[in-house]
Amino acid sequence: MVSLKTFALAGCVSLSATFATAATVSISSIEGVWQNSLLSDGGTATGEGTSSISWGQPATNLGASGFSFTSSSTPIVNDNPFEVGIFSHYNNPIYFTSLLSTDLLVNVTGSVGGIGFSLMSSFSLTHDETSNSGTCEYSGITVCPDRVSLVSSVTPTSSLEADGQIHTFFLDGFDTGGGPFTFFDTEENGLNTAVLVGRFETTPSPIPLPAAGWMMLAAIGFLGAARKFRIPVRPMSG
Repeated sequence: MVSLKTFALAGCVSLSATFATAATVSISSIEGVWQNSLLSDGGTATGEGTSSISWGQPATNLGASGFSFTSSSTPIVNDNPFEVGIFSHYNNPIYFTSLLSTDLLVNVTGSVGGIGFSLMSSFSLTHDETSNSGTCEYSGITVCPDRVSLVSSVTPTSSLEADGQIHTFFLDGFDTGGGPFTFFDTEENGLNTAVLVGRFETTPSPIPLPAAGWMMLAAIGFLGAARKFRIPVRPMSG
């Protein structure tokens, strides 16, 4: 006699395997712009809404300080880290206002399981503009390095659902070798660059509770009836 308990278990395993197969995420473009910048005097940086912002009155011929983002076209594979783009900090000596924080708005466009998507995610960064005299808070090879920190690695708008899977975009941090890290210490008097590393994490979509409840009740009832009636299995006649 075929065991109904074994049959029910096999059905559950088959269902789990269906949900566990992740569709490939294919990226066609990545764009990034700066927004919601906050300066020490309460103002905003120059260049908001573009891929480059700047602030401060130059103290040397190097110009103002600034951030820039250059997007990458690296193909993406599920759950594998990939290069989102290059983050640049022009850490030049300046007077007066400094940058306290800003958001990087990243728009990822592509398809998953043949379904197109456009995912807009905003990530917050803080900037510690250090003094170039006295005791340095962060160690470096020049005077006193600044520190740029990634405050949030995932946002509520970073997920999409396709083919029974939830695909969530994470920005893991800065990589200059051996990373990624959630902070980037940048040397004074020059250009500092780091790779911004991201990934898509794929998890099964949850089964709606009403449907799951009915499936469980049906299975329990079916097994109960089988125990009660014990229908014999007759050999097949040729």
